[in-house]
Amino acid sequence: MALEQHELDTAIAAVQQSLASHGLMSEWTSFLSGRLRVLNENSVEGRKVLERHGWSGNQFRSPPDLKRLLRDLRDLATSLTISPSVYQVPGDGLLSDDGAVQRAEERRFERSYLLEDKPPVGEGTYGAVYRARCLSTQRIVAVKRVKMEHEDEGVPSTALREVAVLKQADHPNVVRLLDVVCTLGRLHLIFEFVDQNLKQHMKRHSLRLEPHAVRDLQHQLMKGIDYCHSRRIIHRDLKPQNILIETGDVLKIADFGMARAFCVPIPKYTHEVVTTWYRAPEILFGSEEYSLPVDVWSAGCILGEIGTGAALFHGDSEIDTIFQIFRKLGTPTKDEWPGINDLPDFKPTFPKWQKRPWSEIRNTVAQLGVSGAQLLDDMLRYDPKCRISAKQSLLHPYFAAPHASSSADAAIVAMSD
Repeated sequence: MALEQHELDTAIAAVQQSLASHGLMSEWTSFLSGRLRVLNENSVEGRKVLERHGWSGNQFRSPPDLKRLLRDLRDLATSLTISPSVYQVPGDGLLSDDGAVQRAEERRFERSYLLEDKPPVGEGTYGAVYRARCLSTQRIVAVKRVKMEHEDEGVPSTALREVAVLKQADHPNVVRLLDVVCTLGRLHLIFEFVDQNLKQHMKRHSLRLEPHAVRDLQHQLMKGIDYCHSRRIIHRDLKPQNILIETGDVLKIADFGMARAFCVPIPKYTHEVVTTWYRAPEILFGSEEYSLPVDVWSAGCILGEIGTGAALFHGDSEIDTIFQIFRKLGTPTKDEWPGINDLPDFKPTFPKWQKRPWSEIRNTVAQLGVSGAQLLDDMLRYDPKCRISAKQSLLHPYFAAPHASSSADAAIVAMSD
């Protein structure tokens, strides 16, 4: 198959973006593999170049030497009489002034997608999300415009993470990334469109979801988290606003801008992640070493919220959130959580509260039943090592068929009413 100029344009632009990135090596390598896959599939010459740099099985098996790869792709462009004059190695400027590659991508974006003339459907720290139509399929899609406030620093690491994670994701409970388009000064991520998040879904039901609906949504959430964790991905920002609900009450985890691929041993991470209300205590207490259990804690907070209609630990600051946790779960002790006194932000002088039963906290047991309250306890263990995993949670009695609920559940619900 003949090599198309836009395919080589896209490949060279992707290498330049990776050269300019300050993200983790694993993140830009995954991003690059996704962007060069078309070149590998459509061009024998392109495939040979990629294979010289460690390409195998539709991806790079190890991080390539980016400058050498860029030089080889430019040489390929020259040999095929495709002018490589617009491409420069970062340090001499990412692109010449005419920005030919970005303009080619901009034309592709304009030919492919039509943004609706409406305000964004969502806006956050890292960009705004717009509703658009895919002109080839007439399908409604979501276009996330990533903020590029410091263009000289290349593609933001948050965007690279999101692309690296979602390019390979294929699960009904994880939002699908359909396309990536990098134009002059803008990066567009195109997703399947889902018109409401979990917070909005709850409000549409007056914050009172039926117990079977709570169970079903939480089950889908844990399946999505288990899928991510089995692929060594920590989301790190799970909250109702980042969980989408599609028609038919299909749940999809979204917004992977804070996600990380992890390895063993676990590296030190920033503790400025996860919205405070859903932040695990190990992060609140300043630990730089944390892993998958932080997502399970967040999912436990979400279970409590969709069950009761209000956030469990709605503090107005970090310390207030900590005390909200203590008032419900009790102040942790070194017997309950070995090593807690060694965490930077834990103070032995913190007030001492006793754990309260869930039957005394709003309508938690009435909504979740005994088994649901037990799962909530298992997900909100202080010691991360004792916290239930996403995979284990899927086997919990709470997710058994509704008719399997015990008579004890029914009795407690009756007393709560």
